[in-house]
Amino acid sequence: MQELNQRFANTPYIHSFAYGNKALPPKQDSAVAHNAQGIVHAKNNKYDLAITHFSRAIRLAPDYAEAYCNRGVTYANKGQVERAIENYNKAIQIKPDCAEAYCNRGVSYHEKSKDDLAIEDYNKAIELNPDVAMAYNNRGNVYCGEEKFEKAIEDYNKAIELNPDVAMVYNNRGNVYNDKGQFEKAIKDYNKAIQIKPDFTEAYYNRGNAYNGNKEFHKAIKDFNIVIKSHPEHVETYVNRGNVYYHKNQFDKAIENYTKAIELKPDYAEAYYNRGEVYGFRGECNLAIENYTKAIELKPNFAEAYVNRGTAHCDKGEVEKAIADYSQAIVLKPKVVESYYTRGEAWLRIRKWEEAQRDLTAAILQGVDIAEAFHNTHESIVAFEDETGVKLPEDIVALLTPQQEPLEIDKETRIALAMKYYENEELSSGLAARLAGVSREEFWYLMGDYGLSLFGTAEDLQEELENAHKAGHQ
Repeated sequence: MQELNQRFANTPYIHSFAYGNKALPPKQDSAVAHNAQGIVHAKNNKYDLAITHFSRAIRLAPDYAEAYCNRGVTYANKGQVERAIENYNKAIQIKPDCAEAYCNRGVSYHEKSKDDLAIEDYNKAIELNPDVAMAYNNRGNVYCGEEKFEKAIEDYNKAIELNPDVAMVYNNRGNVYNDKGQFEKAIKDYNKAIQIKPDFTEAYYNRGNAYNGNKEFHKAIKDFNIVIKSHPEHVETYVNRGNVYYHKNQFDKAIENYTKAIELKPDYAEAYYNRGEVYGFRGECNLAIENYTKAIELKPNFAEAYVNRGTAHCDKGEVEKAIADYSQAIVLKPKVVESYYTRGEAWLRIRKWEEAQRDLTAAILQGVDIAEAFHNTHESIVAFEDETGVKLPEDIVALLTPQQEPLEIDKETRIALAMKYYENEELSSGLAARLAGVSREEFWYLMGDYGLSLFGTAEDLQEELENAHKAGHQ
């Protein structure tokens, strides 16, 4: 089940308007008056009118840093990030101690994925004015995106200390707790955000996800219902509400929600995938395969969809098709070690003993307890043999029998196994070397013994490019 816990709003950042020198009397056609009027219009989402006023203020007072900063905020809200940065740069040039300009420019840098520059600007804003709560909030958001959760929480705590009445900051801290699996703390923060701002749709959505994670399914559905009532075209809410119904075994309602999401967004691969899971769970293999196929069509690198489609094919007795899907999943995500066991078990069904032993051994080498997995699915060797009509060889039985001690696999066997995966282009040389238990350089040296050359997979090429990039910056 694909859990879609992405935020309701993509950029939970806080811009700050620079108000300028309010001590001056705002005459009707003064720079101060136009700046003030621009702020009012910008806050009412009348961006073009706001820009007209800020521009008039700048014409009357060309060194009015705050007007440049405010015009930058307005361009940012219009999605014109480059023009926003140009205005922030001008504000900083005129007034190097304008903390708001640094903080707002940090938001724009983040939107351009220049997080190092964003952090620098937030740091500068805090240095200039340690009481700018939004700078801590925004820096916390960048840390959250980098999964530096403790730093993010520290910044949100400081932002709340400075200004305890900003709902967005509680929401953002709740998101970190949600990501950490600390659902009770997340729910407490979302509650506070909603208390401050009762119509805060994003907080209801995120709280619904936290309730789902905390297995409070009734409360999750209630929150998702609130979101859908105010935003009936928010597709992620339908998918997540569908997930809750799936967890409650209310499969018809789950399918209804995934179907609604697909109606609203026909290219939503995850919605097809999740609907396929429900059909698969109900044993409706053809419908499951149809949905997984659509998900793959929309998202060709969707490894999980290949795995589940393979399982549906296997349930239909289409083992060759299942193996082809499992193989593609391994190519796409070779580090998902359970796929080796899954494909290994499929090989057993068509009596491909060598291939089965290779995959099952690879799974063992990567930490999968294949005996436990096998017995959880089939109860026993005898049950599997009765179900499939396949008599397993003794060496396969030994692999699938719980061991008192870890199974010892000699180095030569490991290397030969890894070479085969590399030859099949399922593993890069780095991953194959790890499976073999040798260094990458030793693996390269041994290739000649197996009649192989370093042709390189896509992952090999990517690693070489990354190494070259690092070398160029030393």
